[in-house]
Amino acid sequence: MAKPPRTQGQLDLFAQHVLPAQGTLPAPTPATTTRVSPLATAAKATPPQPTVSALADGDRRTRTLRKSASDIAEIAAETWHRQHAVAGDGIAIAMGIVAGLTLLRKTSRDGVDTATFLLDLDPPTLLEFHRRIWAYTWIRHPYLIDCARAIHDWLNEDTDPPAKIVSAVHAVTHAVIRAGLLDITGDPDPALRCDADVLGLFLTRLRSQGAGAALAEIHTPPDVANLLTSILNAAAKLTIEPGQPKPGGWLDEPAAGTGGMFRAAAMVMREQGTNPHDFGWSMTDLDPIAAAACAVNALVWDLGPSVLVWCGDTLAEGDGPARAWERRKAVLEHHDHMMSIASMTAAVRQTQILLSRFEREVA
Repeated sequence: MAKPPRTQGQLDLFAQHVLPAQGTLPAPTPATTTRVSPLATAAKATPPQPTVSALADGDRRTRTLRKSASDIAEIAAETWHRQHAVAGDGIAIAMGIVAGLTLLRKTSRDGVDTATFLLDLDPPTLLEFHRRIWAYTWIRHPYLIDCARAIHDWLNEDTDPPAKIVSAVHAVTHAVIRAGLLDITGDPDPALRCDADVLGLFLTRLRSQGAGAALAEIHTPPDVANLLTSILNAAAKLTIEPGQPKPGGWLDEPAAGTGGMFRAAAMVMREQGTNPHDFGWSMTDLDPIAAAACAVNALVWDLGPSVLVWCGDTLAEGDGPARAWERRKAVLEHHDHMMSIASMTAAVRQTQILLSRFEREVA
């Protein structure tokens, strides 16, 4: 298998370069948690007209268009379904393809254009790069990537997936990159990445109406979420009730979907000069794919180091946040252990290289 070009540059394409502090807030308790209730209202905003993006590739034609998040989700769903890659439910694979791409930035620190980089990879190499996206991000955000396993575990098999899936990975990646996904999710400014929930829109289009109804899956439209969050925030400023959100406290969304209400909350916070990192964010959903998308979106929207994601029934399991906290501790402990082993292995290898070099010089 050919290696992707510019190995060092490809690592610079990822969303986060610094390992954040893990768990800056104490565990959530009823006294420090404010519950957010979504407004499940059907509404649809008029999407903006596509415009040409400034992502040119040398002397060739511009290779991407800036389409709306809704259009990109529609393009991704249509491309996936045209591939007929999986018999049965392949939603997890489709979501994993797009979700991984949302973890990339438009341009690397050394100036590599991500769209150009991805569009130049052949199907097997692109599949390998998708594996690297999740592996690289796990090093920096082990808990959230573990929470997203439902949509990327298929990449961890011992053997490559069937040729149809490899082809679908290539087709969907090209479709969303050419449509301008990175213009929405790849901006270096997290405030601009909060404009849309691409994964929520994509999941809605992947599922049939019957499947969505069976799961009671109704995603709050972005404009409604923005309006509702602004109203709640204004009310909080006009009152001094102890239950209102405040820095150092936790926000809890018991029916999070893919996290759309928290996207709007983070956007409003930034508009008003508040840092979302000062809050804890707890999200629960019954659907494992939606919960996995919550974990990825927490990185895209940069909610901060204090995020909990739980997949379960809020009514039957009222202690979801507490369970998520315990799972998070276990994941971080495992991550620290694995990183210690990796560091020791690297040190041993370096010592072996130095000893071999010394032996050659002595001989």
